[in-house]
Amino acid sequence: MRHSNHFFWIIFSSVFALIGIALIAISFAVHISSQAFENEAIRVDGTIVDIFWNSLSDSYSTVVSYRIDGEEHTERIGYYSSGMSVGDSISLLVDPEQYNQVKAEESSTFLTVVLLAMGSVFLFIGLAFICSAMRQRRREKDIIYNGTLIYADITNLTEDLGNRKNGNCAIIISCSYEENGRLYLFHSHPAFIHSYEIDLKGRIPVYMMEDNPSCYYVDVDAFIRGQGNEL
Repeated sequence: MRHSNHFFWIIFSSVFALIGIALIAISFAVHISSQAFENEAIRVDGTIVDIFWNSLSDSYSTVVSYRIDGEEHTERIGYYSSGMSVGDSISLLVDPEQYNQVKAEESSTFLTVVLLAMGSVFLFIGLAFICSAMRQRRREKDIIYNGTLIYADITNLTEDLGNRKNGNCAIIISCSYEENGRLYLFHSHPAFIHSYEIDLKGRIPVYMMEDNPSCYYVDVDAFIRGQGNEL
């Protein structure tokens, strides 16, 4: 539906969900790779000799010293936590073939947990939005199928400033319908349409549940297609 934002929200939510799935997959790949390295690595106890701010990576860097096969090594590792201090002991994993290749034993677990947590958050948000959009669409279809079709007079157009796409604000159409001395007021869902497409003197189709007038659906798409004027 050209003027509905359901498709936009489903695409937007799907991107969130896919990012979440990708991050979770990366976390498992990191875990598998780390486990393979840990199985071959030599475990040694080292000492933190320096902690400094690395402006290139915009993070702290940690320098450690450790002894292996009688030789002293000093290397920088890509891991830092707020509890670290110079002089602290630290558990290290050393590549058995390249003693200068070293990392903190906790670093792999930390990275895996961070990626898994971020992925789970993205996936949850994406699925939540998708489920919400699908429930809303099912609700609208139910109202269209079971509701009563009326034609309401357009009374106002409002820009939804918090709902933008490609720099354009979504439009909310307000309309009213009077029957047996009762006035019914309706508002459409935000729709990405141009205000010049809307005839302010026109009448727009509204599906309303007779037993619950607050349950309704303003059919903006039908109106824009030219099917909204009462015959």
